Amino acid sequence: MTATQQNLAPEKFINYEIGAKWDIRPDLNVALALCQLEWTNATMPDPNNVTATINVGETRTKVVELALTGRLTPNWQVSGGYAYQDAQLPGNSFEHAR
Repeated sequence: MTATQQNLAPEKFINYEIGAKWDIRPDLNVALALCQLEWTNATMPDPNNVTATINVGETRTKVVELALTGRLTPNWQVSGGYAYQDAQLPGNSFEHAR
């Protein structure tokens, strides 16, 4: 802990996650994961004083991940994925958090 962080409220993380995997064939599968990360007392550098750190409130990040891996044919292998993230400060704006 640094001197700029010692007076800040402690950060707390709660993560919810669920996922599924389907073996289309023994050598080809698809996976899906959904998660939500809730972070209270999130911190960031103070834009008015770069040597200080401030609490900015709560953040919520929602994530969707999709992956396909394995062999399409004996000579073709695939490994691909897609991830989408939506991060927000619910009910807060940066101006409000200062």
